[in-house]
Amino acid sequence: MGQSKERNSNEKSGFLKKLIIVLAVAIVVVFAVFYVIYYRFSYQADKLAKETARIYAFGDGGEMADMIAPGYVKKFEDSSKVLSVSDIQDIYINKFRAYTDEQVGDIDTIECKVIDIQAVSNIEDVQQQFADNGVKGVSQYRSVEADWIVTGKDGGEVTVHVQECMLKCDDGWYVDYVRMPDEIDSMSTPVDSGDADSEETTEAETTE
Repeated sequence: MGQSKERNSNEKSGFLKKLIIVLAVAIVVVFAVFYVIYYRFSYQADKLAKETARIYAFGDGGEMADMIAPGYVKKFEDSSKVLSVSDIQDIYINKFRAYTDEQVGDIDTIECKVIDIQAVSNIEDVQQQFADNGVKGVSQYRSVEADWIVTGKDGGEVTVHVQECMLKCDDGWYVDYVRMPDEIDSMSTPVDSGDADSEETTEAETTE
């Protein structure tokens, strides 16, 4: 009788140990999936968003062109007869700075406050269109909503709400496009807007 109770106790103890091991493995798997799907890809999107804000405030079109997929840049510039990708990015940056200059004067600091990151789930539907624009192996696409909080050297502050889209392709993570508010996007620049519009087509805009 005593041996039977001891055997049952050992069996229960063994079952609990196995259950604990299974639960521990499940927890590890859940955290690993969370890291890969959420943290890893969201981290890259957040990192790109903050770097884009820095370039718009203090960089130039050349730096921004380096943030765009090399395959797209090559295909665009092989066929472009007017503006390079760097030239176009300079136009966008100059519009942003003209707006902030009106609001706060010279920029002292810029903070990129990410509000939301959304993943595009049907990326397979547009992979070929991206490939046609020179961007191979697109596997991830993120839309980032952010507030750029700009502080001027005189202490003034203005917030610009921005939508930025970015992708992961064979070459790594890159910016697809940055969408500014209408009051910035509609501003004139020293370069004729007709020329700029004729050359402005990014990967995502082609897929819309």
